[in-house]
Amino acid sequence: MNKLILSALTVVVMVVMAITAQAQEAKLMVIGNENIGDYLADGDGRTLYWHKFDSPGKSTCIEGCIQKWPPFYQENITLPDGANADDFGMITRDDGIKQTTFKGYPLYYFSVDEVKGDVKGYNFEHMWFTVIPKKFPFVPLYSPSKKSAPTGH
Repeated sequence: MNKLILSALTVVVMVVMAITAQAQEAKLMVIGNENIGDYLADGDGRTLYWHKFDSPGKSTCIEGCIQKWPPFYQENITLPDGANADDFGMITRDDGIKQTTFKGYPLYYFSVDEVKGDVKGYNFEHMWFTVIPKKFPFVPLYSPSKKSAPTGH
């Protein structure tokens, strides 16, 4: 019963966040990282990720997964220099939550990232990756050395 209540509250909070986000405009930026290259982040420097098993227009991160990998959604975005507006879009997930996409792939945050520039979700479990616009979709062949973080999917 507690899991059901927690899941319901999580969905409610995410819907409220999505509605609030609609009224604002988010700036996206590209941040450089010496180990992984230039990746997409929101205006606060929070890293955006994509999931290996998603497909254009479809999210596979459901139920408990969205607690660790919250969907990114912003109705109005300011793009980083050199970005193509046609690469960005929006889907409505099966659970009714709206989610911003890059080249059709849904975008996510990683709940373990704490500060601007954190990329703790990069290559997480070999299925979560930063959005590297010039190499998208990019799946690395190696796992960078780092501590493992808790999973939700």
